Amino acid sequence: MVGSVNSIIWSFLLFPKISGNGVHSQVGGPDDFAVEIGLIVDSYAYLLPNSKHSLKSDPFATLVDPTLLEFAWIELLEKNKSVRVEELAEDDIYFTVLENKCSFSVYGHRPVVQVDELLRRKHAKEATEKELKEFVLLLKSTREMPSHSKTAKSSWKTKEKIRNRIESLEAYAIDKHYISPVGRRWRKSRRASDSLSKKKGKNYGSNHHKSIGGKSKQKVPSPPPLPPPASGPKKAKPVTPPEKGGDDSPSSVVFNVLHFGAKGDGSTDDTKAFQATWAAACKVEASTINVPSGYVFLVGPISFSGPYCQHNIVFQLDGKIIAPTSSKAWGSGLLQWLAFTKLVGITVKGSGTIDGSGAVWWQDSPYDDPIDDESKLIVPINSTVAEKPPIPLRGSLGGKMPSIKPTALRFYGSFNATVTGITIKNSPQCHLKFDNCIGVSVYNISVSSPGESPNTDGIHLQNSKDVLIRSSNLACGDDCVSIQTGCTNVYIHNVNCGPGHGISIGGLGKDNTKACVSNITVRDINMHNTMNGVRIKTWQGGSGSVQGVQFSNIQVSEVQLPIVIDQYYCDKSKCSNQTSAVALSGINYANIRGTYTVKPVHFACSDSMPCTEVTLTGIQLKPLQERYHMYDPYCWQTFGELYSPAVPPIQCLHIGKPKSNKIHRDTDSC
Repeated sequence: MVGSVNSIIWSFLLFPKISGNGVHSQVGGPDDFAVEIGLIVDSYAYLLPNSKHSLKSDPFATLVDPTLLEFAWIELLEKNKSVRVEELAEDDIYFTVLENKCSFSVYGHRPVVQVDELLRRKHAKEATEKELKEFVLLLKSTREMPSHSKTAKSSWKTKEKIRNRIESLEAYAIDKHYISPVGRRWRKSRRASDSLSKKKGKNYGSNHHKSIGGKSKQKVPSPPPLPPPASGPKKAKPVTPPEKGGDDSPSSVVFNVLHFGAKGDGSTDDTKAFQATWAAACKVEASTINVPSGYVFLVGPISFSGPYCQHNIVFQLDGKIIAPTSSKAWGSGLLQWLAFTKLVGITVKGSGTIDGSGAVWWQDSPYDDPIDDESKLIVPINSTVAEKPPIPLRGSLGGKMPSIKPTALRFYGSFNATVTGITIKNSPQCHLKFDNCIGVSVYNISVSSPGESPNTDGIHLQNSKDVLIRSSNLACGDDCVSIQTGCTNVYIHNVNCGPGHGISIGGLGKDNTKACVSNITVRDINMHNTMNGVRIKTWQGGSGSVQGVQFSNIQVSEVQLPIVIDQYYCDKSKCSNQTSAVALSGINYANIRGTYTVKPVHFACSDSMPCTEVTLTGIQLKPLQERYHMYDPYCWQTFGELYSPAVPPIQCLHIGKPKSNKIHRDTDSC
């Protein structure tokens, strides 16, 4: 339906949060759906009054930023235009098509940085076109003047404004293919007294002049068309990637891998197509790489790297990416499969899947790999409780995979990195890793691999700070989240963990290295069928400190060891005793409840570097099956406070502080 902008009243109606995509619809008739546009802001949905969408099929879904929507309406109001909601959504500056569904499209708002850039381009284009019109009028009026009144053209360029206008118009003409670069050079070489345009049909009497004149009139050839996308189930109209040299249209910020040669049939190697797509998108700020749904892309090891790429690139993953299962694709071994390196504002999002094809790697892992951490504890675990991992089946593919197993998705040296919505499964080793990153946000993702898959951490953090991990499901064969040295300001909440080894800090201090970890918060976590709950593990011989750690509101179910500090961590059959250790202080446990299968608490701190300021509040842990022999809480060189009665009682904790002040000196070293 068509409604004047003047009739739109800018008063938003506040409703409770609407499920689904945030669209409130009312059926007005068999051929007409009246859809009120829903605006989701934080935990509320806003409905724009008097806005309706006419469709002969299901109402479209939209998710828009109210500030951008209001900006768009105000701009239309200033132009005194009547507009339909469909027309507003189709405004390429503020909105983009997320999905095409038969007879209608699903729209979503562009990020603010894209809107700003597209508005800048639009205004620059309008200003240049205005300059062109004014300059053409100037030429026309000058040509119509009597010859004695005309100003010599050579004098025009003495005026800075006119000179700049000529140069900018020449550049604009070249960019828009009005003249070719060759024509520009030819035009500049002409005498100032020559006419700016030739009259048709004039014969200059020489082939040389004819060739020059003809050359100036030749039509500039268009660039060759890109190859069509591979056939597939996707029905949406593909977005044509921009040509090299730039395109002012908003569609230039979207780069579809299908248009760069990707087949998406699950068997053709699409690595080069992904490389070409990245090379193009890398040059455009706030661009989007589209990996469309309905396709399976076989991609080998690849690095999407800066540091010369533009900022705020979005990797929109709605399809599926699978790793090669041939040993030839990996050479002697690589540390990562898909890597994003030295980027600013990189986002990987969507509803798609990254499948690392890990089974072909796990089958070649020796059975004495640290699949189980039980042997690393001072007190052995009752063998009647633990189950041995099943022997993996040998794959049908020939050739043994390299001993170095890659991480599925890795970010290195990046600033403001975001991962959301996607699923990462069956990684040969870690599923998602952040190294040397600042400003990390991970939410609404899923990690999935078998509980017996070796060394398959869900999320691995190292030398990174300002990290947020929330609202995700992590199931793997190792730590759901692993926090390593150099991490600070890490906040993890609303995460489901299991199977796996729990959420761990460490191991730290391996090979007598220094490790520094601080300000870690882990709260509102559900753990089921995991080896550990929340754990801190360090090697003997290390140095540095872990301080300011908060574990709270942890619900455990069938967890072997819900609370663990192990400063004698060792992944070999025997490790040498060493006196130095990473100092642990300010470790707080609050409201950790549920069931365990082996031992509720295991604190094994260093003789020379006791754990200090360990506090426990609201610990309620019960054995899953009381008829089995269970271990009591264990403490060694652990000092702190018990602020409320614990179940079971934790009588082994030393109340207060140790006599030595060496711990504080080591803590200060970080």
